[in-house]
Amino acid sequence: MRCTPLCFLLSLLCTACLWLPRSEGVATVELIDPSSATVNFGASVNFSCTGNGSSISISWMGPNGVDTSNAVATTSGTSMTSVLSLVEVTFSFEGNYICIVEDTSDNSTATSDAAVLTVNDPVITVDPVDQSVISGDNTSFSCTAEGSGNLTFLWSTDAPAGVTQPTFSNGTTSPVTNTLSLMVVDSSYSGSYQCTVAGDGGNATSNAATLDFLCE
Repeated sequence: MRCTPLCFLLSLLCTACLWLPRSEGVATVELIDPSSATVNFGASVNFSCTGNGSSISISWMGPNGVDTSNAVATTSGTSMTSVLSLVEVTFSFEGNYICIVEDTSDNSTATSDAAVLTVNDPVITVDPVDQSVISGDNTSFSCTAEGSGNLTFLWSTDAPAGVTQPTFSNGTTSPVTNTLSLMVVDSSYSGSYQCTVAGDGGNATSNAATLDFLCE
C-alpha cells in the first residue's frame, strides 16, 4: 500500500513523539526543608518539615537503627507539617534526616535536603574551677561529664609537678564527677589543669582551670 503525503507526515510525527521526554512523577508539591541541629547527649530534638499540595503525606528517613515512625503531622488547608521528635539522643542518632512529601493526587514526590544531627557525646557538664592556695595546702579539681558507655577521665597539666593520678574509669554510670586531688602543694604545682573524657561517642575536653598561690 502506497503511503500518501499525509500518511508520511503522520508517521514522522509519531516517530518524533517517541523521543519526547516523559514525566517521571516530578514533584508538584512545595517543600520547606528541616534544619540541622547540634545537641548534647541525653537531650531531645525536633525536626520539622512542611509540604503543600492537593493530597499529601510526609514520611521520614534517618540513620540506620533510628525509629522515625513516630512523627506527628498537622494540617491546615493544603499545608501539612510533620514534626519528628527524638528523645534521649546519643551519638548513635547522628546523621542525616530527610523528609519525603508525596502527593497522591498526581503521584508526585519531593525530597528535602538533609538535616544533619550532631550529638556532643560525651559532654562536659561541669568544668573544673580555678583554685588559689597557700604552699603546703591540699587542693583538688573536679570535672563532671555524661555520655555513652564507659567514660574514662584523664587529667593533664602544664605544671612542672605534672599529674600522677591514674586514669579514672566510671563503669557505666552517667553522669559522673571525677576529682583530681593534689596533696601538700608547692609552687611546682602552679599551672593550668584540664580533663579529657573519652566514651563510646568520642572525646570531650574541659576548660582549663588554674592553680595559683597566695602570699602567706
